[in-house]
Amino acid sequence: MAGRLLIERVYPVMKSQYSVAKKCSEVEKKLMERQEELISAQRALVGAQAQLVKLQEQLLEKREQVITDVKTTAKEEMRSFSTVLKKECETSLAPQRIQRAVAAASEDRSCNIVIYGLTDSPGDKEELLPELWTTLAEKPLVKSAQRLGRF
Repeated sequence: MAGRLLIERVYPVMKSQYSVAKKCSEVEKKLMERQEELISAQRALVGAQAQLVKLQEQLLEKREQVITDVKTTAKEEMRSFSTVLKKECETSLAPQRIQRAVAAASEDRSCNIVIYGLTDSPGDKEELLPELWTTLAEKPLVKSAQRLGRF
């Protein structure tokens, strides 16, 4: 009977220890799986970081190439403002062009005279203009005369 009593008391303790050991084994198994997933994720992260470093190196190489190209372009193709002006001024200040510009300006100009202070009557301009010309000692050719502003 003492053996049976001992078995009745020890069996539930052993059963609970077995179930605890089984649960510990399951937890350890899950922990190992998570650790493997973590290691896999860390390897992927290291791979991504290595790829990032390669891309950054390529970016730096491209930037250096662009800077070199810009420097080359600036040295070979850029001209100073005075160089550009010199070429343009040679053609624009040619004596024939200057003579044509002066001739065109003198032909296009007409001698316009503006007279202020006349009365508002329409017949005054025909009477006052001859008096004005004799006073000024000039005899211009009058093509037209008109009033500016309100009438």
